[in-house]
Amino acid sequence: MIPVSNDTLLRVVRRRGTSPLIPARVVGVDDSAWRRNFRYGKIVRDLERRALSGIPCMGGG
Repeated sequence: MIPVSNDTLLRVVRRRGTSPLIPARVVGVDDSAWRRNFRYGKIVRDLERRALSGIPCMGGG
């Protein structure tokens, strides 16, 4: 990993801008757990464009 400051990372992300949002017609969703009864996440995938998004979700049990 290359060390980088928080300010530099934010500046690079903001400079890239955002792409126009195109609604997905075919979506796949998967739930996963990194550790049992502790931390969960969802993976949302656009099956036509093969785009992937991860949504971290905190949980507890």
